[in-house]
Amino acid sequence: LLGIRELLLDPGSRTWLLYPNPATDHFVLGVNQQEAGPVTVHIINAQGRIMRRDSHVKQSGYWQQRIPVAQLPAGIYTIHLKTGRLETTQKLVKN
Repeated sequence: LLGIRELLLDPGSRTWLLYPNPATDHFVLGVNQQEAGPVTVHIINAQGRIMRRDSHVKQSGYWQQRIPVAQLPAGIYTIHLKTGRLETTQKLVKN
């Protein structure tokens, strides 16, 4: 039986995931990369303003972090994720 991490984050298909989406008080960010190193997460509002900045250091393999968003107003945000070899964005709906 596969757990949610294995089901949603198949190493052959995706290197990261974000759930739940929409989010109310937090979301979980998961990254699956063999490289250890810094991870930066920016939450950007519809006007392009960075509303939250998080910096972490991940170990080799799967890493996840719970990111609080309860203080943010409802709306659509862009989550910008950067690691040593990955830079990507995804939309997040905050209820």
